[in-house]
Amino acid sequence: MPTRSQVLAYINQIRLATPQDPVTATEVADYLESLLNHLTNDGAWDPAASMGGTVNPTVGRLPRRTSTGFADSILSESGSDLTASGNLSVTGILNGISMTKYMGNAFGSTTYLKIARLKYAEDSANYDNLVVELVMARLWSADHFLVARYIIANRGGTSSANKYRWYITGGKGSLSDNIVAGLLAMRNTDNTVDIYIKVSPTYNLVRYNVISRENATLYPSEATTTTTPTGTVEFDATNYATYPPMMYLDNAGNLKLKGSLTQNTTSW
Repeated sequence: MPTRSQVLAYINQIRLATPQDPVTATEVADYLESLLNHLTNDGAWDPAASMGGTVNPTVGRLPRRTSTGFADSILSESGSDLTASGNLSVTGILNGISMTKYMGNAFGSTTYLKIARLKYAEDSANYDNLVVELVMARLWSADHFLVARYIIANRGGTSSANKYRWYITGGKGSLSDNIVAGLLAMRNTDNTVDIYIKVSPTYNLVRYNVISRENATLYPSEATTTTTPTGTVEFDATNYATYPPMMYLDNAGNLKLKGSLTQNTTSW
């Protein structure tokens, strides 16, 4: 393929050296046709060749401009899916983004997945909060299919009941027949709090969605582990007797509340 210097040299060949160098219209047309063929090279001309790179060196990878040419970027595409092998930083507003992962449907032992970290509790700039949906089904059974939603934060409050609130929709029967996974909050020595998905061992279907985040660090690429996380337990939804949900509305329409049901016709 021609380089930029070769193309320029070829253009210089068809320049008129002096007004006394006559050319015919046919010669001009031939020169232009030859130049066009030289540039296109049957549609395969690489404009980056003279810069030491190629436009798209790897199939499925999008190129990025470098100081010497083009190279692979961290972006790849397959069909309608775009994958970034790194963190995505956005200056401006990005609508409709969430973090989601399907964790699987069979677990041989208790499994953990780190998904986020809440800020230090006494940090004056701490406005952390996280909203997570956990979708699960015991033994892949449709009548046990449920969604648990968690609203969590590290700043303010003195108990897990104030910082970690959750409720359930779906499921069948008692909580012991449904809660096969849950959020686990572990406090570190610096008072930051790591958030894990904790899954019980058996044939369970588990998927989570982070649907809202503020001042919390997300970990989208962590691997699952069977090693128990270190730290102090702040909250463990799988231990629902100690950390009960605010509400449990099962698939049959039965409603159970942690507190009292109060009717007031004038105000909330």
